[in-house]
Amino acid sequence: MISTIKKHRKKIYYSLLVVIGIAMIFFSINKTEKNIDIGSDYFVFWKAGVDFFEGNDLYDPIEGARDYIYPPFAAFLFQILAIFPLKVSANIFLLSNVFVLLPLAIIILIRICKTLNLSEDQYKIPVILTVVFSLKYFWNNLITYQVNFLLLTITLLGIYYFFKNKPVASVIILAIAASIKIIPVVILGFVVVYHWKKIKVWIAASGTVLLCFLIPFLIKGWQVYVNYYEFFLKKAQNQAAEGLISYTNHSLMAFIVKLIAPETINKSVGSEIMEQAAFYRNIILLGLIILISAVIIISIRRKNNITNLFVFAILFCFTHLVSTITWTAHLVTFMYILLPLFLTQREFVRLKWEKIFIYLLIIIAFFLGIEGSDTTGKLLYNVLRTYDIFTLYLIVVLLYYSGKIFFSKDLKQNRLSRVY
Repeated sequence: MISTIKKHRKKIYYSLLVVIGIAMIFFSINKTEKNIDIGSDYFVFWKAGVDFFEGNDLYDPIEGARDYIYPPFAAFLFQILAIFPLKVSANIFLLSNVFVLLPLAIIILIRICKTLNLSEDQYKIPVILTVVFSLKYFWNNLITYQVNFLLLTITLLGIYYFFKNKPVASVIILAIAASIKIIPVVILGFVVVYHWKKIKVWIAASGTVLLCFLIPFLIKGWQVYVNYYEFFLKKAQNQAAEGLISYTNHSLMAFIVKLIAPETINKSVGSEIMEQAAFYRNIILLGLIILISAVIIISIRRKNNITNLFVFAILFCFTHLVSTITWTAHLVTFMYILLPLFLTQREFVRLKWEKIFIYLLIIIAFFLGIEGSDTTGKLLYNVLRTYDIFTLYLIVVLLYYSGKIFFSKDLKQNRLSRVY
């Protein structure tokens, strides 16, 4: 029986993935209808594609709908979503997330592990766990028809080509991702700086960004960027400020506001509190930037992929912290952030306190991964979000991974699999 399971384990894994996908679609039917109406995010993406195709102003507010705040190039790509009527398009997008993007993301994670010279026995359980522990965030994107998982999959592909030592392909893919939504520009910047001596990498990165800029410019003219600039500064920033008080915003700024004025959650925040929070936020960000700069310098000097495995996770954490708004759906990046943690846990750790600490991080990740008013109850839900354990977790993981890069002999020697 056991030998039969081992012989057909890949088929079993794929079958389980299909079953999970079908279950996700089945249970999301009752939750998704309201997320494809005029007030939904998906409607905004779909309408942006329609407006780009028809030559309309992308940033003209629509009554009853949320504002479109993405770059013009994203609207150019969203034309693909607008080929079909809204509801048909939305359901095609949902099915693509489950049966195309999710399997593709898992395959990319597996291939990243293979570039680290890890055996299947070493990476199999960590990949399974990092996917399972982040399914809650994938589910959140699925039922709200968000593009965050699409963006993550593209970014993971760029990271994979980095590990494959194909930096030109990596920066092209990451530049496209950053042109859809600006957050991956941090990942792109690291890859370019890492290969700063290679002129072709700079040309590929700048050329791709320029191309993504020129396509909307040649089609819609300079005014589309004028509108985007004015809209992004005047309106999007106001929306970001309003989002600070939400239970579902896990940025560093929101975290600090909740700490110093928890009574303002889901209420208006005074200017004095905002200024105080901004002051603390800027000090912490400065410290994190100095720390991450040191980490990047070390990674450039070492030139080993085990160190870089942790660096990308650190950068994912940083992007969430530095952003003014980090909704729960954005944390789908945990699908990569948790991978180094599980890979480390699989090995015998020298220090007992570190082993206990890793297990503690895993337990917290589990609770964050199942957290919800319907699953963990109102009390735990309120505690986790009032004190924003999500944001605190990002900070702790960032600091722990940075410490591993600074002090771990294994990472210095490009090794993750030694058993002591």
